[in-house]
Amino acid sequence: MTPTSATLEHACSTGVDLSFSGQDEITLKGITSVGLKAIIEFAYSGQLQPTSKNIIDILVAATHLQFPEAIVLCGRYLSYSTNSKNAIDMYMLAEQFNLTPLLEKALELILYQFEEIAAEKDDFLKMSPTMFAKVLQDNRLRISSELKLFELVLKWMNHEKEEREPHLAMLMTHVRLPLIQPLQLVEKVMAEPVMKENEKCLELVLEANTYHMLPKKQPIMQNIRTTVRSDTPSIVMLDTDDEGPRVLDIMSSSWATLQTSPLDTFHAQVCAINNYMYVCGGIELYSTNNPVSGRSYRYDPRFDSWTKVSSMQVPRHHFTLVSDGNSLFAIGGHCSGSYKNAVEQYVVDKDEWIPKASVDVKLSAAASALHDEKIYISGGQTDRGISRCVWSYDINQDRWTGKDSLRQPRMDHAMCCYRDNLYVVGGYDKNIIKAFDIDTVECYDTKNNQWSLVSEGCPRLSGISSCLIGSRLYMVGGFSYDDNKKRKEVMSYDVQNDEWHVVARLHTPAMSVPCCALFVPKNLVCSSTV
Repeated sequence: MTPTSATLEHACSTGVDLSFSGQDEITLKGITSVGLKAIIEFAYSGQLQPTSKNIIDILVAATHLQFPEAIVLCGRYLSYSTNSKNAIDMYMLAEQFNLTPLLEKALELILYQFEEIAAEKDDFLKMSPTMFAKVLQDNRLRISSELKLFELVLKWMNHEKEEREPHLAMLMTHVRLPLIQPLQLVEKVMAEPVMKENEKCLELVLEANTYHMLPKKQPIMQNIRTTVRSDTPSIVMLDTDDEGPRVLDIMSSSWATLQTSPLDTFHAQVCAINNYMYVCGGIELYSTNNPVSGRSYRYDPRFDSWTKVSSMQVPRHHFTLVSDGNSLFAIGGHCSGSYKNAVEQYVVDKDEWIPKASVDVKLSAAASALHDEKIYISGGQTDRGISRCVWSYDINQDRWTGKDSLRQPRMDHAMCCYRDNLYVVGGYDKNIIKAFDIDTVECYDTKNNQWSLVSEGCPRLSGISSCLIGSRLYMVGGFSYDDNKKRKEVMSYDVQNDEWHVVARLHTPAMSVPCCALFVPKNLVCSSTV
C-alpha cells in the first residue's frame, strides 16, 4: 500500500470528508488554513513539508483530523532540529502532542546538559513542576554537585514564588541532600529560611544531617536520596601503577583516576555493600619485612573519599571476601607461613569483625560467590596441594557443608553467580614439573549440586580479579604461565552466551588487581578522565 492510498483510506475510515460536498461552509475550530492545507495535500500526495514556521499548524491539524502518519513525520522533523538550546521547548512540545521519540531525545539532552542549559539561559524556569520533578529524579542527570541542583530549584521557585512555593517540598524530595558536603549543608542549605519553615523540607535537611553524623552506618542507611546519580555501573580497581585507584566506564571504555587509597597493600581484597567499596588485608608494601595486614578501609564514590573502618581480627592475604548485601565475610587466606581457615564477619552498624564458623580446610587463593543467602567457595591452595573442593556456608545457620567438587583443581581463579548457577573461570593448577593455566569454564547447578563443563579454549589466565555486571564477568589483568607474563587486558565473559571480549586495556600489565562494580557519579568519571 502506497503512502497516498494509505492516507486516503485513513481519511475515509475516520469520517474526514476532504471534498466537503453538499456544504457551503465548514468550521474547523483550532485549525489554521496553513495546517489544513498541508494535511489535505498530504492526504492526496503523501508528501509533507514541515518548516519551523508551519510545524505547529500542521501538528494541530494532524491531531484534530487524526492523521497519525503526519504526526510521526512532524515528530521526526522536530527530532532532527532538537539540540541543547531548544531541548526544553521541544520537550514541552512533545508532551503537548504526545511525540514519544521526541520526548525521549529532548529529555536525554536536558539530563546530560542540564547545568549548561541553566547557565546559558533561563529556559529551565519555564518547566512545569511535573517536568522539573522528572528531571530531578532521573539517575542520568549530570550535575557538578547536588548543591548546585539545590540552588537551581530555589531559583526556579523564586521566579514565581507565590505560585511555585507549594511545589517546593515535592521537588526537594528529589534533590539528594545527603550527597551535599556537611559544611555546605549547614552554610548553604540550612541558611535558607524556606528550608526551616517548610515542615517537609526541614525533615529532608534533618535526614541529611543524620546521614552525615553516622558515617560508619551509611551503607545501611540507603534510600533514593543517598544514591549516586549514575545509570550504569563502572569497574573500580585499586592501584595498577603509581596513578592510584582507577575507574573504568564500561559504556565508553574511558578511564578516570580516583582519590588515592590509604591502604598500600598487595593481594588485598575488595567487596561492595550498597555501593560502598571495602578494601581489606593484603601485604604491606612499604613496611619493614612486608608484614601481612588486617587493616580495612571504605571508599565512598559519592564524595570520592576514604574512611578507615575496624581492622580484621586475623591479618591475611590471598583470602576471599564476600558481601551478603549488609555485611562482609573474610574467608581463609595466608599469614605467617600458613594457610588459614578462619572466617569473620564485618557488621556495618557496629563497625566490628565477629568470628564465625571456620571452614573445614585451611586454604588460600580460593574464589567465592553468593547465592540465596549461602556463600560458596571453590578451589584454592591447601596443605595437600591445589584443591577442587567446593564448600557452602549457610549465613543464617553459621554452618559449612561440602558440595560436589570441581572437575578441575584450580586456584587464583574467578567465580561468580548468575541466576541459579555458579561459574568458575581461569586459574591454574600444577604438577610435579610446572604450573599451567586452565582454559575451561565450569558451571555449578545449585539446585542439583552438580558441576558441568561449559567451554574450553578460553583465555589462559590466573591471578585475576573479577566482578559481575549483568550477565558479564569482567576480569582485570592477570598472569599466564604460558609465557610467564602479566596481562594488560580487561576482559569480559558473557556467562549467558559463552562469549569473550576485550573491553579495555590497563596502562601497564598487572595481576591480582582488586576490583568491584560500583555506580560512580558521571561527572566524576567525565571530569577526571585520563
